[in-house]
Amino acid sequence: ILLLLSDDYVRSTNEDARKGGAVALAACAIGLKKANESRRDVLECRDLILASVIHACQDHSQRVRYYATESLFNVTKVIPSLAVQHFFILFEILRSLYADVDLDVRSGSELLDKKLKEVIVGAINSGSFSADACIPVFARFVHLRNKATKQLTLTWLKEFSDKLIGAPTLEFLHMFLGGIFSMVADPNTTIRQLALDFLQSVLPKLLVNNEDFEDAQQKVDFDKILSELVLTMEHPDPFVRKVAMYWMSRIVQCHMAPDDSEPGPTDTGVETIKGERQLTAASISVRNALPHVLPGILVSVGDTHQSRSKDSFLPDQTTHSLAEQANNCLQEAVRRDGSSFIPHLGGFIVALREELDSPGGLNGALPPSVERRPYRMDVKADGSGIEST
Repeated sequence: ILLLLSDDYVRSTNEDARKGGAVALAACAIGLKKANESRRDVLECRDLILASVIHACQDHSQRVRYYATESLFNVTKVIPSLAVQHFFILFEILRSLYADVDLDVRSGSELLDKKLKEVIVGAINSGSFSADACIPVFARFVHLRNKATKQLTLTWLKEFSDKLIGAPTLEFLHMFLGGIFSMVADPNTTIRQLALDFLQSVLPKLLVNNEDFEDAQQKVDFDKILSELVLTMEHPDPFVRKVAMYWMSRIVQCHMAPDDSEPGPTDTGVETIKGERQLTAASISVRNALPHVLPGILVSVGDTHQSRSKDSFLPDQTTHSLAEQANNCLQEAVRRDGSSFIPHLGGFIVALREELDSPGGLNGALPPSVERRPYRMDVKADGSGIEST
């Protein structure tokens, strides 16, 4: 029966036959819902159903693609283990359906996307699937130019960040953080907002500075994360530089400030952990990365761009003021725990010498922001000109 549906209907030259074949395959999947998965013939039948439905999702007819998307949703719903097993194939199909020219197909893909997220998140939390296998794939999609792909990838990363137990996304954060910050300057309003929402949801998880950080066995590489932030300090868009400097300022102040310090003026609801003075894994990791952080702070201290009146993100703060706060915190940490920074003295001296020796201008190591080539062609030298979008 399945071969008949696959060969004579799904691959028929008649559009109505292809639609009916896709719907019938979903009905067959429902019939196999309670079948014994240990039987080889059952596994072969399920694989054949999925392969045929995926083939129908790539049909040239918009109506066939719509019915195939609905069938794929039903297959994913009744046989979630099949979706987990073939997740990467399903995600590729989802990407194409998400960018489909037909509105009905796109609407159906949103329902499929929601169900697939539910299945995959549940599988990862139960231990039957690994986040390590799929998050690096998302990191590659972040850097693609396709608007629909970027939007879809952002929603998946946000879903993983919010719902996965143990926050495994932090281990791979450095792989796509630069791409997320670039999306903050994207011409598309939806992508910009999704990027900001993701950044705001992830940052509090990096501000944990107690034993829970070690208990969760998180492998957060602050060195690479902070290095990505330093590179973002050179972004032509002033708003991107401001958000990146806010990230760096919060991380430095949280992990380097005294334990009895109060949240600074940039606090957005995340409280600084209080308690006895002790070096946790997060604090040691940030301290070891400080020689790489210093160049970014020095560049941002000289960033004189003023926040636009329409900025809803920290309207009373500028990149310069955030950099000053991070710089003051770093200087205070050096004065307070000077002996701890002796192994990093060489890195500090190199960073300071490079900044002092830099002639500035277009040929300098760190050219001023007003002389950089705009990321957006409608951005003026003073950073204005993007309010219209």
